[in-house]
Amino acid sequence: MAIPKLIEKEYAKRIQAAKAFMKDFGTEFLEILAERFLNDNNEVYAITVWGALVTLLGKDLRKSSALSSMLKMAEKCFNSTSPTKTNIKVAAFQAWTRLIYSFAIDGHIRDEKILKLILVPLTDCFLNEKNNRVRVTCASSWVSLIYALGSKLPKHANQALFPQLRLAIEDDSENIRDLALKLIVALISNSGGQCMVLTFAIVIFKLQKNYLFR
Repeated sequence: MAIPKLIEKEYAKRIQAAKAFMKDFGTEFLEILAERFLNDNNEVYAITVWGALVTLLGKDLRKSSALSSMLKMAEKCFNSTSPTKTNIKVAAFQAWTRLIYSFAIDGHIRDEKILKLILVPLTDCFLNEKNNRVRVTCASSWVSLIYALGSKLPKHANQALFPQLRLAIEDDSENIRDLALKLIVALISNSGGQCMVLTFAIVIFKLQKNYLFR
């Protein structure tokens, strides 16, 4: 899964403009965004703008003074109780995927604190979310995280892969189960080593009874 070209190439003028804007007006802008949209039944619009900012800031997001405020906005969307919460949560996970891509630049996604942060809404969704559409979007975001970890995935597998994989492969949704199986095939095909292959073989062996005889 490729990183979006806007992030991959980091177009200098756009990145510089976003950095300058957020440095000078970031706090004020986020307050307005939250007040006029996030708190006024326009959460989908607000979190979509949030995702665009994340993309434009790229690798500089990690050091941005606005990061804390931005994360609080995302948290509110993930925990929404609005009548339109399904659309809000779907948009939030789509924006969260952009955050994953941004942290993937220069390998920041592999930092333990950042990885733990990224996993919070994903794990909570796998465990507690009932809406199928939200769970499918969440699972897609999780797959993006797995690819973002790249060659360092084995180091973080017990934290970011195996717990979620077990939940995904046993999920009631056929779409999520298929996504999990496709991920297994992709990872084994690109593992380049017997250790990961053997690990997946063990996981599949443990789960196949539950999966095949649903």
